[in-house]
Amino acid sequence: MTRKIFSFALLLTALLLATACRRGDDDVLIIFTWEDYVPAAVIAEFELRTGVRVIYASFSSNEEMFAAFEHRRDQFDIILCSDYMIYRMIDIGGMLHRLDHTRIPNMANICVMYTGLYFDPYNLYSIPYSTGSPLIVYNSALVDSIVSLRCLWREDLRGKVVLLDDIRDIMGMTLLMLGECVNTTDPAVLERVRVELLSLKPNIIAFNSDFPHRSIISGDAAVGFMYGSQITAAMNAVPTVRFVFPEEGVSTFVDSFVVSAQAPNLDNAYLFLNFILEAEISAQASSIINYGNTNQAATTHLPERFINNLSVNIPPHIRQNAQYFRPLGAEAEQLWDRVWTEFRAR
Repeated sequence: MTRKIFSFALLLTALLLATACRRGDDDVLIIFTWEDYVPAAVIAEFELRTGVRVIYASFSSNEEMFAAFEHRRDQFDIILCSDYMIYRMIDIGGMLHRLDHTRIPNMANICVMYTGLYFDPYNLYSIPYSTGSPLIVYNSALVDSIVSLRCLWREDLRGKVVLLDDIRDIMGMTLLMLGECVNTTDPAVLERVRVELLSLKPNIIAFNSDFPHRSIISGDAAVGFMYGSQITAAMNAVPTVRFVFPEEGVSTFVDSFVVSAQAPNLDNAYLFLNFILEAEISAQASSIINYGNTNQAATTHLPERFINNLSVNIPPHIRQNAQYFRPLGAEAEQLWDRVWTEFRAR
């Protein structure tokens, strides 16, 4: 799952700072997540209240995060990432700190529908932050109505489609279009995905996980597949932009905070986790990033424009049938990677 673009220089700088801070007496907290996913205003409020300085390191995908975190567990305090990767880290063992819930009283604010999920049934390691689903967006002034994922393959959309640059989202989208599970490991099904993706390639004008909505706003693309926050930006800019819940269904995610088992600033991590779960702080964060809120207590503090935005707040009848991404296993990951590499290289 990709939220923002990765800056290697930013990560390297953050790692060097983190190492330096562990050796000194600075009161710091090191957060590792997508760029801007925890808003600057929220971090500033935390720093003002606590006197703790936040070092913010970013990645572009869950897979990139894992590669960095696996061998540098003492470089980070808090990681904010997606459900299937949290499942993987818990399964490996020794990577994540088991939470002391008595130190996070605001956990009581979490909406019950986002607790006890498959990746952490007892929330021993994770605290939900946001949720959502990638959806279809299109400019009704440039293209006829789009109702399904299969529509993205239409011949009249040659050179008019912008997609997220993410293996799980785009191969998952194709699997949904084929009526298959988004976590399939069946080589025969993945071969069908390969063929379909290659046939889709002429329609794609751009892959962009950071600002795909800009292609919609500029008119370079007429149709896109992206997250609700990006759809919202496009709809705010262009009155004729619409979004669609695909007939074939959607995938979904819950991004959550976890703490490194070797967190160098564990006390500060607990301070931040309880802070981010405050009702008003949670609402502030969600209204800035425009992803679904998982905090029940925040509901009364969310603005109407946010609550009424169904591209962000996926309706229950859609969400209840949504598929979660799950870990694939090493052998299946290789199959997926081969399909994706060929697709992107063509």
